[in-house]
Amino acid sequence: MMTTEEIKSELKTKERSVADLLRFITTRSDDAISNYNLLLGSGCSVTSGINSGGQLIEQWRKEVYENLDEDKDKEYSQDKAIDFLSKNHGGWYNRNNEYSSLFEKKYDLARQRRMFVEQEVKDKTPSIGYAYLVNLIKMSYFNTIFTTNFDDLINEAFYQFSDTRPMVCAHDSSINSITVTSKRPKIIKLHGDYLFDDIKTTLRETESLEENIRNKFIEFAKDFGLIVVGYGGNDRSIMDVLTFLLKHEDYYKGGIYWCLRKGDIIGEDLRKLLWKDKVYFIEIDGFDELFAHLHHKIYKDTLPIDTNFISNKSQDIIHKFVTNPRLMKSGSKIIQEDLKNLKYQSERNNIYDLIKQMQSDKDLSDGKLENRELVLIFKITNLLKEHQYKEALELSEESLNNTLNKHLKVELLKKIVTAHARLENQSEAKKANDKLIEIEPNNPSHLLKRFDLEKLFEDKLKWINQAIELDSYNSDLYNEKISILINNYDFTIENNESGLLEITDLLNKSIEINPSINNSSWDIKFDFLKKIKYKDYKVELNNIINELSKQDPYSISVLGMKYSLITDNNERETFLEEIKIAKKNYLHENKLGYELFFLSVLDDINDKNKIEENLKNLSSNDLYNKDHVFLREKANLLFKKFDKLSESILVLEESLKIKKSNKSILQLIEYLICSENLDKAK
Repeated sequence: MMTTEEIKSELKTKERSVADLLRFITTRSDDAISNYNLLLGSGCSVTSGINSGGQLIEQWRKEVYENLDEDKDKEYSQDKAIDFLSKNHGGWYNRNNEYSSLFEKKYDLARQRRMFVEQEVKDKTPSIGYAYLVNLIKMSYFNTIFTTNFDDLINEAFYQFSDTRPMVCAHDSSINSITVTSKRPKIIKLHGDYLFDDIKTTLRETESLEENIRNKFIEFAKDFGLIVVGYGGNDRSIMDVLTFLLKHEDYYKGGIYWCLRKGDIIGEDLRKLLWKDKVYFIEIDGFDELFAHLHHKIYKDTLPIDTNFISNKSQDIIHKFVTNPRLMKSGSKIIQEDLKNLKYQSERNNIYDLIKQMQSDKDLSDGKLENRELVLIFKITNLLKEHQYKEALELSEESLNNTLNKHLKVELLKKIVTAHARLENQSEAKKANDKLIEIEPNNPSHLLKRFDLEKLFEDKLKWINQAIELDSYNSDLYNEKISILINNYDFTIENNESGLLEITDLLNKSIEINPSINNSSWDIKFDFLKKIKYKDYKVELNNIINELSKQDPYSISVLGMKYSLITDNNERETFLEEIKIAKKNYLHENKLGYELFFLSVLDDINDKNKIEENLKNLSSNDLYNKDHVFLREKANLLFKKFDKLSESILVLEESLKIKKSNKSILQLIEYLICSENLDKAK
C-alpha cells in the first residue's frame, strides 16, 4: 500500500496536471464527439453525503475486529486490526479487497446488502460537481459514464439541471441496446443498481463483470480514452479487464488518466496498473473541484445550472450546495464564486415570482404598498413557501402591530390566516379572517376564505350565501355552493325533489352567468344527473353534450361525456377513432390529455399490445417524461397490465421528483406495500 505522495515520488514521469487533462479533452476532431469516457467511483459521492468505500472500510473493519477479538481492552489501531483479520477466521478476509470481504462479513444475504445500500443513498442529492459534469456532457465533452456506484446521483443531476435525458443501464440483459455511436448520454452501472438484489458487492461477485457489461466496457475502450475519478481500483473485475486491454494497441488510444487525491491510499493492483504504458495519474483536490476547474476553463463565468431549470426542487438543492460544510470548506475559488452567484440567482428568481404576483394583485401593483412593505410581504411569502409557518406568523403579527396602512394590514392578515391554517390552528385562522371581513366587508374573497376554513355543512353554507349576496354574478361562487350541496345530498332517497331542484337551479344559474365550456358546472351537472338517473336524464345528458359540442366538438370534456355513456366494448374500440380525430384537430395546448384519455380507453378494452406501443412512443418524448401525471399513469399501467412492480416504483419516484402529488404518494405507498418494502412505505 502506498500514498499518493509516494506514488508521485516513484512515478515522476507518469504525473500529469489538470491543465493537461483539459487540453486532451478539448482537442477534438469533431465538436460533437467526445474523446474520453469516464469511470466514477464512490469518492465522487462523498460531498453528496454518501460514505466512500474507504470510509465504510474503516467503519466496518473496526466493528468486525472488535466483534471478533476477545481482548476488548486493547486500544484499536488500523494496523493491528488488519494483522488480526489477515491471520484468523478461515481466510474470509482479503487485504486487497477489504470492501467486499468486510461487506459480506457484515451482511450474509444479497437482500440485506441491498437494504444497507438503499439506506446509505436514501434522500441524497447531487453535489455541485455533478452539475458541472452535466453541463460538460451536454456539450459532448463526455458521453459515456461507467460507474461502480449504486446511487442515482448522476441521473438525478440530469433531471434537475438539464433537459437532456441519459440512457441508464444497470443490468446485463439490457446493455446490448446501448451503442457507441448514440449521441444520447449513457450511464452504465458496472455493479448494478441499489433497487435490485443483484448488485455486486461481495468479493465473489466483484471478481468478474457480467458478460454483456464486460463486452460493452471493452467495446467502448477501442476508440476512447478513459478518465477515472473517485475510484480506488479495488475490484478485480474491472482491474483485470483494464490490465488485459492495455496489452493491446487497439485499446485506450487516448490513454487512461487516473485522478488521485492527496493522501489517498493506493492499492497494489492500482500501483501496478500505473506502471503500464498509456496510464498516467493526476493529483486533484476532489471530484467537485476537478469538474469546477474544467467547467470554468471551458465555459468561463457561466453558472453550472441553467437558470431555466431552476425549479422549486432545484432551489432546495442550491440551498444544500450553499450550506454543505464540505463545499463551504473547499479551497476552490471557482466553487465559492459559483455558490455565491447561484444563491443570488435563486433569490432573484424568487423576486421575479413576487413581481408576477404583484402584476396579478391590484393592491400590490397599483402603488398602495411602499417598496419596503413589498419586500416585507415577499419575505413572509417566502417563509410560507419554505414551510416556515411559525416564523411567517411571528413576522406578520409583529408587522401588523406596527402599521397604520390599511392595505398592508389586509396583506398581513391574509398571511396570518394562511399560516394559522397550515399550522392547523383553525380557530385563530378564523379570528384573523374575521378581522379581514371587518376591514373590507364588501370583499367576497374574504367570505370565500371563511367558507374554506369551515368544516360543518351549515357553517359553510352560511358563508357562501353571504359571498353570493355580495357578488351574485360570480359563477365560481355558485359552483362552490353546488359542490357542498352535492356532497350533502342524500342519494339514498328516491326522487329527492327539494334537494334536486335546488342543485339544478344553481347549476342553471351558474351556466347562465357563464355558459363557457370552461365553466365546471357543465361537468358537475352531467355527473350529477347521470348519478341520480332522474326521469329523462339521458335526454338531458345528450342535450349537455350537444350544447358543448357547439363550442368545441374536440374538447376532452365533451369526449369524456360521450365515452361515459358507452357500455359496449366494440363501441369503445370504435371510439378510439374519434379520439384520434380529436387529437389531429385539437385546438388546445393539452395534447397529453388526449394521449392519457386514449390510454384509458385501451385500458378499459384491455388491449395490452397497443398500451405497450403507446407507452413506448409517449416515453420517448422528453416533455411527457417531465409530466408527473403521465408518469403516474405510466406506473399504473406498468403494474396493472404488465405486473412490472419494480419498474412502476421507479417511475413513480421520478414523478415525485417533478411534483409531490398526494395521488402519486398514495400510489407509491400502495406499490411499496405490494413489494413488501414496508419500511419505505411507512
